[in-house]
Order: sequence, then structure tokens, then C-alpha cells
Amino acid sequence: MTGYLKALLASAFFVAALPLAGATNAACTPPTHYQPAALARVIDGDTLVLEDGRHVRLIGINTPELAHDQQPAQPLAREARDAARAFLGHAPLQLVVGRDSQDRHGRTLAHVFDAEGRSLEAALLQRGLGFPLSIPPNLTLRECLNAAAQQAQTQHLGVWSHPDFQPRAVTALQPGDGGFGRYRGRVTAVGQNRSGAFLELEQRLYLPIDPQARELFDLAQLHALTQRTIEVSGWLSYRRLTAAQRARHFRPFRLSLQHPDALQVLRTTPVQRE
Repeated sequence: MTGYLKALLASAFFVAALPLAGATNAACTPPTHYQPAALARVIDGDTLVLEDGRHVRLIGINTPELAHDQQPAQPLAREARDAARAFLGHAPLQLVVGRDSQDRHGRTLAHVFDAEGRSLEAALLQRGLGFPLSIPPNLTLRECLNAAAQQAQTQHLGVWSHPDFQPRAVTALQPGDGGFGRYRGRVTAVGQNRSGAFLELEQRLYLPIDPQARELFDLAQLHALTQRTIEVSGWLSYRRLTAAQRARHFRPFRLSLQHPDALQVLRTTPVQRE
């Protein structure tokens, strides 16, 4: 059994896959191999543009979305952007590029620190202006960023108390629903296919284990979650199923599990029906 899954199954309300005892004392400080950089502008809470033209996507955090593609801004999106601007100011930055150095949009994946070596991601998470993300292999500051988010969650700050960011019942999802969020439901299936291990919630939401995270999950322990109520976080997508796909038990909603941190086990908390 992996250490991640031991912690997951033992917890009453699983927040992070590894224990965070002492993590609040772990400094989110830049290592010695950081790169100096200059800020051109802040696009939103988790995206910057440097003077050399690079677009930087922060590692370890997802902040609310500003208005785009005819979609209105999410609550707290402007607050996250403004907080990032105020935190960074006009001083030089310290940049630590991730092991996985680019996302699919060509943006540089990096941790960002101000001139004094303070973490931008930790500062935003401590104020509840985003959700923590654990995506292998960029896990260098995982524990301290989870601790920062846990502090905000305990204090019911920002996204942790705003009604628009509360977990949604999988049974209440509607065609076309999608985007980053938290979703709750009962585990109705655990198995393996050609792509690897997966879970299903309420026979509606398909949760494949991301290939980069396979070694962090144990299939035997995942089976122990059957009929348990869990909460998952990540990017939800919807697809309209054909008759043939429905006959093959395809599910209309999909969310890839990128790390055990994205999965929380609830003991007896009921799922709120919408």
C-alpha cells in the first residue's frame, strides 16, 4: 500500500494525501537554482507575463477565472489578480521552473517569489484566493502549499466559504457543465481498462488516474472506496454520448485524477442535492 493511500483511507475528511504535521513550518522559499526575472504584467491570479515575453503559469495553485470567451468573471478572480499585483510590485522576481517546464499552451510552469524570497502561490493560498494543485512531477513545494491552503480552509477564507465554490453533487450535474471545481458523490465502480485504473461516481462521472500519477495510487486500496462518498477536485468535462457509447457504459462526465491530493474521503457527510 502506498503512503498516500494509507493516509487517505485513515482520514475522516481527507485534505492532503500526506500528513501535514509540521508542514506549516516548511518554508515556501526558493532553492538556490532560481532564475532572476522581471515582471511585465499580471494577467490573472495564476498567470504572469515577463519582460522577456514568457507567459508563466504558477505551479501549485488554480485561481478563479477572469472574464473570457463570453464567460463572466468568477467571484474573487479580480481579488486574486489584484493581490498578485500588489504582492509582486515592480521589484525583480525569482523564478523556479518546474521539472515539467511547459503546459500544453506553451506557458512556462514555475514557482514565483518576490525579491525577498516569499512565495506568491503561498500568499494567495493563505488568503483563500485559489485552490491547491498537486500535479506530478512538479511537486517541490507541495507540502507547504497544501499547508497554506489548509490554513485558509480552516479559517473559511475566500473560495472556502464563497457559495460559488462549494462542492457540487455529481447527481446534480447538467449537460454542458464543466471547468475546475469540487465534486462529491458515491463511488459506484473501481476498475482498470487499457488506459489504467479508474473510479466512477454515481455512474455518471468517470475518474481515470492520470498516467503520471499511476505509481501514487494502489488499485487494491482504491477498491476499498467502493460505496464510500468522496470529493474530487479538478477540471470537469462533459461529452454528449451516442447510443453506442451508452450501451458500452460510457459516462457523460470526466475528470482526470492527477494526484491523491485531489481526492478526499468523507465518512458520513451527506451529499447536498441541488
